[in-house]
Amino acid sequence: MASTVAPSEINPLNIVLIGMTGFGKSSTGNSIMGRNAFKSSNASVSETKMSTLECREWEHGLINVVDTPGIMDTDDTQRTTLTNIYSAMGLCEEGFNAIVIVLKFGERFTAEKKKAISIIRESFGKDLIKNCIIVMTHGVMFDYEQTGMSFDVWCRSQTEPKELVELFQECHYRIVLFYNKLLPETEENKRKQKEIVDNFLQMACHLPQRYVRESFQKAAVEREKLLMEEELPQLQREIQQKISLLVGEVDEAIRNVRNKSQADFNKLQQRVDDLLKEIDMKDKHTNLFQDLRNNVLAIKKRIHDISTTTKQTDVLPQLLQLLEDINTIKNPPNCKKMWLKFLGGMALSTVAALSTIVVGPAGLAAAGFASSATSIALMKERRAYMQEVQKYEQAVKRVQSALK
Repeated sequence: MASTVAPSEINPLNIVLIGMTGFGKSSTGNSIMGRNAFKSSNASVSETKMSTLECREWEHGLINVVDTPGIMDTDDTQRTTLTNIYSAMGLCEEGFNAIVIVLKFGERFTAEKKKAISIIRESFGKDLIKNCIIVMTHGVMFDYEQTGMSFDVWCRSQTEPKELVELFQECHYRIVLFYNKLLPETEENKRKQKEIVDNFLQMACHLPQRYVRESFQKAAVEREKLLMEEELPQLQREIQQKISLLVGEVDEAIRNVRNKSQADFNKLQQRVDDLLKEIDMKDKHTNLFQDLRNNVLAIKKRIHDISTTTKQTDVLPQLLQLLEDINTIKNPPNCKKMWLKFLGGMALSTVAALSTIVVGPAGLAAAGFASSATSIALMKERRAYMQEVQKYEQAVKRVQSALK
């Protein structure tokens, strides 16, 4: 192990103890303190009702130890658990050198314990691992002779349960076996206990940096998810009821679409937008309401499609008049008749010539119409025809705009 960090870099050495009730958090705190500073109990009901700080001096300065109420105590809600963790963070403003997860050696790793580990992870976020040390209490239950290996080798040989093995690996096997109470209290046992605590403190000193408030803030979204887990079923039920009522109104609007105005559909759209805002406010960037949000967005699209169809129905009389106007413009009687008469009386070669030149006085003269008066008359008719064509094109644009 590398040499001890300079006292100025670790003073004070701040440690917080996290774990389930009955795993020995308070006893571990007492072992670190060297005295009965924290009230401990072997019962399933936690003796620690609020986060508590105790301190002592050691060779490198001051040690601050924070003991916390048990994770997932029977009568506690997620909000109470997180409030306790917030309280613990507030007791050491400069942050913690070590976040100690206290587990009980030999205890079956149940679903409840898996959940407790998950809560700890989500409460402290990804930076937890950088400062995490695992303390396994009730060390007297570890039988060196029966296992035939040291405690460190035993930890590295574990393959189940998956959640615990992953935690061991991510913490780089920073795992310490605590005895807490060695009976009888002989000098040898006291020496052994001090050696265990000193090794633990050295491990805490060599962690790279403190877990600070900024690290805690990074996990805010995950903590929101934890808080919402208990409230989620009720919140989702309330939103689902509003969605159901909205779907009923949309269905009714479809059945009576001829009696609905654009204003009616605008009101439905506004209700959808209000519901989306309510979902976003309750979701708090956790994405726990994403499925419900997608359902509301589908309703919004449905209303938009119906509204667009209704709008097009409302302008149908106008479109019919435009189409009638287009038909008239597309077939201007006088202009069409004159051009057909003109083309019908020309030789085939003259028609070919006209198709490859710009029609004008010079072009008409080249085609055999030497009379200036005839050329001018035809040019006037051509201009009139082109004006009609422009009207036709403008009318088409109006129709396209109305259909959008």
